[in-house]
Amino acid sequence: EVLEQAAATFYSNSRELLPAATKILDEFQQSPDAWKHVDTILNNTRSSYTRLVALQALELTVKRRWDTLDSDSKQEIRKLVIKLFLHFGRGSVDMKAFKLEQGKVTSILGQILKQDFPQHWPAVIPDLIEVARSNDAICGQVLDVFLHLGEEVLDLIKSPAKIRSISGLLEPQFRLMSQFLEYILFSTHATAELRLQALQCLTQLIPWMPPSAFTDTDLVGRLMSGYFVAPSSHPFSSRNGFLKFLNAAVESRITVDRSLVEIVQTIIRQLSGQLPADSDLNAFYENGTVDVQELIRSIQLLFTSLIQSIPIDSVTVSTVTEVVTFMLRLSLIQDEELWQAGVLFWHTMVLKLVQAGPASELTRYFIPALNPLMRTLIQRLTRPEDFPLIENDDYEPIRPSDSKVGDQIVKDHEVASLVSRFSEQETHSSLCSVLAETVSAFLNFVQSRDEDSRVALRRRICSLCWSAALVYRTISDETMRLQGGSLVVSSMNRLIQASHTKSDKVFFRASLLYTVCQNVSFLKSDWSILKGLVIELFEIMRSNQVLAEIASNSFLQVCQHASADLACLRQGESTPLISELITNLSGIVSTVEADLHPVLYQAVATVIDAIRDDPARAERYLQQLLTHPLQRFLVAVGSDVQAAEVSKELTRVLKIFVALCSVLGSLSIWIIQQLSGQISSLFQVISQKLEALTSADNSTKDLNKLFAFRSIRQVKKQILKLLISPLPATAGSALNDLLPFIISTVMEDYRKMPLECKDVETLTLVDSVLIWIPENAETQLSILVDSVLESSRALLSLSLQHTVDANKDIVRYAPRLLDVLRTLCTRFSKYTTNQPVIFSTVLECLLAVINANQSATFEASLGTLTLLLTSATDCRTVGDICKTFGPSILQCLLTSMAIVSSVKSASVLAESIHSLLFLYSKVEQPLQPPHPNASIVGAMVLELLTASFPFVRAEDLRRFSEPYLTAVWANDRALSQRYLLTFLSDCSEVFDSS
Repeated sequence: EVLEQAAATFYSNSRELLPAATKILDEFQQSPDAWKHVDTILNNTRSSYTRLVALQALELTVKRRWDTLDSDSKQEIRKLVIKLFLHFGRGSVDMKAFKLEQGKVTSILGQILKQDFPQHWPAVIPDLIEVARSNDAICGQVLDVFLHLGEEVLDLIKSPAKIRSISGLLEPQFRLMSQFLEYILFSTHATAELRLQALQCLTQLIPWMPPSAFTDTDLVGRLMSGYFVAPSSHPFSSRNGFLKFLNAAVESRITVDRSLVEIVQTIIRQLSGQLPADSDLNAFYENGTVDVQELIRSIQLLFTSLIQSIPIDSVTVSTVTEVVTFMLRLSLIQDEELWQAGVLFWHTMVLKLVQAGPASELTRYFIPALNPLMRTLIQRLTRPEDFPLIENDDYEPIRPSDSKVGDQIVKDHEVASLVSRFSEQETHSSLCSVLAETVSAFLNFVQSRDEDSRVALRRRICSLCWSAALVYRTISDETMRLQGGSLVVSSMNRLIQASHTKSDKVFFRASLLYTVCQNVSFLKSDWSILKGLVIELFEIMRSNQVLAEIASNSFLQVCQHASADLACLRQGESTPLISELITNLSGIVSTVEADLHPVLYQAVATVIDAIRDDPARAERYLQQLLTHPLQRFLVAVGSDVQAAEVSKELTRVLKIFVALCSVLGSLSIWIIQQLSGQISSLFQVISQKLEALTSADNSTKDLNKLFAFRSIRQVKKQILKLLISPLPATAGSALNDLLPFIISTVMEDYRKMPLECKDVETLTLVDSVLIWIPENAETQLSILVDSVLESSRALLSLSLQHTVDANKDIVRYAPRLLDVLRTLCTRFSKYTTNQPVIFSTVLECLLAVINANQSATFEASLGTLTLLLTSATDCRTVGDICKTFGPSILQCLLTSMAIVSSVKSASVLAESIHSLLFLYSKVEQPLQPPHPNASIVGAMVLELLTASFPFVRAEDLRRFSEPYLTAVWANDRALSQRYLLTFLSDCSEVFDSS
């Protein structure tokens, strides 16, 4: 009675009495014995609220306390739930309350099955089937339980090991279920709704059913006759249910009694009767009911699974042709979801043809079907929503989209590119035809005041041109490529000339730039097009700030793709175009934003690099190119570097020099030679200024807030980048000129700076120097290494404590320092292992990084540790290394094994373990008394060996472990009982009986 009042109050939303009622209900439901009263409550109350509270208490017991109950209590609850399940199968006057309570009982039964099926409750399936056979009213509810079983319970036991352990229990259960479902499916007494529910349930359980369930009873053939060929009722739902069933069977690789080819032929014949070849499938789909649309989607999914499952050969080719023909019709339906599913079919189909080869008879057989597919794909590639540029509020493109295009557009382009390999002429013809039609449509619409329609149409043109650039990349016929490029460029120029509005002109100009740079062949289709494009780019940069970024990046791509053409003297011209580019560049630079200057200089430097085989000519052009930035640099160097404008100007010009050196290769030495004197003096001035600022204020946090400090430091960073840039490109030949300055000035500056003010670029520079420095340069090497390692522990500690949101320099210290240590261990292994202080510092740094377990550095640090330990095996002090550092390395590797999360990390870790064990094996009697740590180290080695069983080869495990088994036994019997027996039991399979 109290419970009834509390439930009624709770569901009446009485604010005054709600707290008291909630407390009563909570106490009841949280009571461990609440489930014992559920049966009594349900038998003695008619209140739907109270009944629901009682069922919720039972549900909480099953969900949260099931593992704490004894076996007798669990059995009582199972009996109670089955009793309630049968009771709710008889129906009720209050249908709404009945459905709610019935659903709750079904959910509780599912929760028990999730935890107890099949080991602890094998009789549940036979019991439910027996009840369902004798009581038609409860049959649908039993099917709901079977669906719940398929959706939730069986997903929990999908691991192969779990399946193997209970396979003997599962097979008879599913055989019973499949027989029961067949009984319903072909029963003349069952309702149509019940039969469809049984078909849905059978589909859900297919992955778990034994193949004999299909083959012994001709199940597929009978289902096809009764549910697809001639359904007695609900034709669309029945056919849709059968198609989903067959698709699940194909996906699960079930061997059916009738070949898939015969089944698909029957399906296609049936579809041809209902959907003749001359019918409008798009209208049929668009105007159809939900069941009709679902049927078409099911057909598409089945055909996609089919093409993935069967080979295309002489036996299947005619059937696959019919499938392809039907899928071509489906591809014309204007539905995005349907198209996305269909793309997978075409991708699989065309890949099979690629594997067969363009000359195969099979490929030639399907080429007629690929031609209409190509036309459909090209129409798809003109969607205005796929335009790959970002626009401003005036519909003016201002920059490329960050993501370029969505995943679906990428798939469309990939399929189009694959198809074009087999249908080049059709691809070329379709692209030209669609482009001409679309351009003509815009020209007829050019003066329209309907801006939305005009914008959509011009986006279609630009999307098509951009797509054409990508598709033409895969066409092997050079003539077609050149014709396509010429058509696209001339069409865009025609649209630019014909545009009546500024936004249209800007739009087509931007699209032309972006499109042409997607395909190199477009640039080479005609010299006049290439030259005209370069002149157009310069004009855009001069006159249109909106398009300056796109134009600058396009100019860089043009120079990269056509550098040789721009550098050579063309017939009929007095000078190469490179001369004109250099002459005009200074004027362009004065009109565009400073961030774009490095891009423009890098573009022209790329063209100069194309003639590096003619050093005299290349240096002459380079001298002309450097005239303007060098003048700016000399003026700024002679001014106060602490002034805001001066530091900004120095940063801008240094970025230009860095960009030039990054592409000029061996010519970058010439730039460094021209700048060496000014760079040296500037760096010393900057170092002095920063030292003064740091000594005046010890708070680095406050220093980094000072604009003067930040701006001067930014200049220094650009100098360091400039020193780094020529080393890889010149194979280290620039190092002879730079090394004295790096040793005397740069490393001294690095040593003096506070921790948070050390430049991470210096570590990158040291790494580059270590790569190229001669191996006999021990004096310079010592200064470099000492300077870096002096503060390495503190730097690492600082770096590993910070998150990505912190100071970017600090976060980057750890990976950059790892690069230095790795190069040191690789090129100078003997130097590293024979210097105890250096070895210990490097090792401590590596262990700190590994123990920090940061994904960005974990694998790299383990790999470097392996290098260090491997090189130490040739060291005379290997015994001292094992004694001093062995326990900490062991502990670090043990920790690593607990956190390793990928196959690659496991492989790297295995190498580290192997190298450490090999290091120990080099020590003669490492664990015999009077060794002070014999028992402890020996026990840790055994623990490492036990834990590393998945990572180390069996023969190595046996070889490494035997000395330690003996040593631990001889030194400490108590420890041996703890580790030795565990080791032998866990790793016994690697030992023989001895």
